[in-house]
Amino acid sequence: MCASSKYKGRIEEDEFEILIDLGAELCLMSRITFEELELRIELTVDWSVGSATSHKMKAYGICHDVPVTVVGITARCQFFVFENLSQDIIRGRFWERMVRAKHDNRDDGSCSTTIYDQYGNAAMFCSVPAHHERNRAQAKTQP
Repeated sequence: MCASSKYKGRIEEDEFEILIDLGAELCLMSRITFEELELRIELTVDWSVGSATSHKMKAYGICHDVPVTVVGITARCQFFVFENLSQDIIRGRFWERMVRAKHDNRDDGSCSTTIYDQYGNAAMFCSVPAHHERNRAQAKTQP
């Protein structure tokens, strides 16, 4: 088992812990977080998305051109808003492509991520600390 990459990021003036989901194609946001941020939303979206648990979720709406800043690098992405998400904000492949993210998985269990802005400026941050509690060679079994 391995811990997923997370980082602190800003949307508008609010800071959030954001999950980097290497398997997600889209950027997702919970409806609660959307309402806190008071973002503009398009409600005419008729999309359903399959989750990792094979459940279909219908999008509440989509927020366009949302600026997210991480360690000084800002990228504008669209977010699909859903009623029930396991995280407040999930960044998928769309964001990774926008910032040309590179992940460096290290022997100690840590992961370092480097992202770039549109001008080629780079920033690196630790997205999984060494010896994270979720990094294990195998799953624990119950006696």
